[in-house]
Amino acid sequence: APEPLGDVEFTIAGQSIHFRVAMNADDRLLFKSMTDCRLVRASGAVESVQPVGLVPKLSPGKNPVVVLVSNAQPDEFRAVVTLTKVYP
Repeated sequence: APEPLGDVEFTIAGQSIHFRVAMNADDRLLFKSMTDCRLVRASGAVESVQPVGLVPKLSPGKNPVVVLVSNAQPDEFRAVVTLTKVYP
């Protein structure tokens, strides 16, 4: 089995938020707020995750997004990233 992906970091519009998790195939990381973040395992098990950093604030228009994974080479995995802006 491949090694889990670890320590996921999102940088959005120059602002970073870090998730210290080990993700396997078909796991999902769901972030709604600093107090509502969870890792849903492919098995259906749910684990609480404590993000590190601040929630990135989006500016009007395009906002560049960079996803970094500490222990993976680009040819070793494929990720699906969905970002949804929620208006207050």
